[in-house]
Amino acid sequence: MVRAQRVAVIVSRIMAEVRAVPVKAGDRVRAGQPVVLLDGASSRRTDARQASQAAVTQSTALAEADRQAARRRSRWPASRTSASPT
Repeated sequence: MVRAQRVAVIVSRIMAEVRAVPVKAGDRVRAGQPVVLLDGASSRRTDARQASQAAVTQSTALAEADRQAARRRSRWPASRTSASPT
C-alpha cells in the first residue's frame, strides 16, 4: 500500500460540474498540474441562473416599493402632495 507523504485539500473558487479527474490515487503530481477539470459551460449556466434570480428579486423589490409609494400618495389629499408629511 502506498501512503502519501503530503495531503492537500482541493477547493474550487467557482461552482461547476467536474468534467474529468486526470489523476488517480497514488499518482505523483507536481505544483500547478491539473488534478480536476471543470466544465466551464456549467459554470456559465450557474452564473446566468444567479443573474436571472437577482433580476427577479430586484424587480419584485421595485414593484413592492412602487406599491408602497402609491399607497402613501393615496393617503394624502391632492393639495398636500408636494409637501412632505411630518
